[in-house]
Order: sequence, then C-alpha cells, then structure tokens
Amino acid sequence: MSGLAEVLDALNNHCSFLVACHICPDGDAIGSLVALKLALARLGKKVLAVCPDEIPGQYAFLPGADEIMKPDEVRSRPEVVVALDASDMERLGAVSDLVARWSCPVVNIDHHVTNNCYGHYNYVVPDAAATGELVYRVIDGLRVDMKGDIATSILTAIMSDTGSFRYCNTTKTSLVIAAELVELGARPSHIAEHIFETRSYGSIKLLGKVLDDLHLTIDGKVAWAEISREDMERFGVLEAETEGFINYARMVKDIRIALLFREGLDGRIHVGFRSRGGVDVSQIALLFGGGGHSMAAGCTVDGPMQRARTEVLHAVENALKDAGPGGANSGRMGECREPSTELCQSSNPLE
Repeated sequence: MSGLAEVLDALNNHCSFLVACHICPDGDAIGSLVALKLALARLGKKVLAVCPDEIPGQYAFLPGADEIMKPDEVRSRPEVVVALDASDMERLGAVSDLVARWSCPVVNIDHHVTNNCYGHYNYVVPDAAATGELVYRVIDGLRVDMKGDIATSILTAIMSDTGSFRYCNTTKTSLVIAAELVELGARPSHIAEHIFETRSYGSIKLLGKVLDDLHLTIDGKVAWAEISREDMERFGVLEAETEGFINYARMVKDIRIALLFREGLDGRIHVGFRSRGGVDVSQIALLFGGGGHSMAAGCTVDGPMQRARTEVLHAVENALKDAGPGGANSGRMGECREPSTELCQSSNPLE
C-alpha cells in the first residue's frame, strides 16, 4: 500500500484528531493545518488544530485561524495526531511532549527531503513544492468538497512555499493544483495581498536594521545577517514576523548562500539557510541537527550568537570548497534537484 493510501485509511478509520504544524510556522504550515482541519470537520470528525508558536499576523485572514490552539490548551487525548510540514518530532515543539505522553499513532505528512519518517503512517514526498500539495491530495482522496475556505487555505500554503510560483521548486503539478483551487474559489490576489504585502510597522523597521547590517563574507559568496533578542524587543516583533527576511539576503548578486541568525527566547540561535544553486544547504543544516531542502534549510544551535555564527560559517565555507566553483549540482541559478518518489516506503518506521 502506498503512503497516501495508508494515511487515508488512518483518517477514515478514526474519529478524533489533533492536527499540528511545526514551530515558527510559515504559510505552508498554517495553510495546510487550517485546510486539513476544515476537511476532517466536514467529515464529522472531532478535530483540534494546534500550533506550538505564535501565528504570523499575515495568516490571520485564513478561515478558522482564530481557532488554532496552543499545546497547553489541549485537554483531551485524540485517537490520532497528524503532523504537518515537520521533518522530525522536535519540529513539533511542545506537541511532541503530548505525543510522548499519549503514545497515540502519528500521521506524518511532509515534503522535506530530511524527514526521518517518524510517523506510524508516513506520506512524505520531497519533490512536492509544498506540504499543501500533499494535503490537497489527501483531502481529494477523502472526497471532501474543497470549495471556498479549504481551497483558499491550500493555495495559501502553496503560494507561500513557492514564493507565489517564483521559486525553482514550482512544478507543473503546483500550477495544475493551483488552477484547480482557483476554480474552487481561491483568489490569488487576495492571498498575495495578505501573505506578501502585509507586515507590521515594527517588522518593517526591524527589516531595515537587518538589511543595514547585512554582511558579505567568504569572497563575496555568502551574505549573512543576524537578529538579537534585543532587536526583537526593541521593535516589538514576534519571531514568526521575521519569516521571509532571509530572502532579501538571497537577492544579493553573485552570492551562493544566504544565512539569517536569529536569537531565540532560550538563548539558542535559529539559523536559516538559502542556496542559489550548486550547494545543498540541507546537508549543512544536518551537521547541526537541522534539515530542510537543498535550496532552503534550517537548524538551531547553542549560543551565544558569535560562537554559533563562527561554527556555521566554517561549515558553510567547507561546503563551498567541497562543491567547487560551479557546485556539485551545478546548473542554472536556482535549479532544484530533489528525489521524485515518496521518501518513506514503509508505514511504520520500526519495520
């Protein structure tokens, strides 16, 4: 049985679910979360949508976003936990503690190549542009009408992870699904206005500081910037509001890798990686216990900031040397090369 078929069986054969996304949620995580919650509810299932961190304000427009709970607000044990867009259990934050306490089955739906197939049921497809594409297939398999709110939520997920279809992970499948969602009532212009063109005053001011302090290093091949807790507090910005800041560093001409270092509440440093082709940044992130995709990845390392930055930049320099002038996967700038099959062949990672 394929991963999708097993996931559909699990969703059809149980009645209560906790659907969760990863820490520091992005549009793919939130859009997928809302869409699957709505779909399961339409089937008469009991569903809780849970996010371990604050939801970025630009996604508040999504239907049902105001009903998303924090892990400490959950009072009842579901039959099944569904993890969305999370490459490992750690990415679920405090939700992983609930899973450990309950010992209930986990459905793992994700598109990260570094996903370790931690679920009892795994639907992991690394060549999907977004987890939203996989959620679309799941909801279609459940035979739920996606008109209106569900279509809007899924298109938000896909537009977020493809940069409104500008990034190299955009495929024919992405565009075909998007066209179907528009047919079902999703409005791309409405979604784009919220997720790409709406930011708080504080986050814009913080972005200005980040860009003013942008650095080039390693012979101009790497652009990096950092955000301290002091910066966050000074401008009154939530961690989630810094989503997308790294893309400005990635725009610098002739660089190969962009990095953003952000200090968390616990003093650990969150590191975002972006590649412009030729260097698989997911492999660098893996060195620090993180993961992601060849073109976009992340990890969390111990502070303080200066030590974390030194260690990561050293690993980046080694990766650039190993890749060579054109890169191990050299091709046109931004070319994506990912596996084209499901990553998890078995439904149970213990088999």
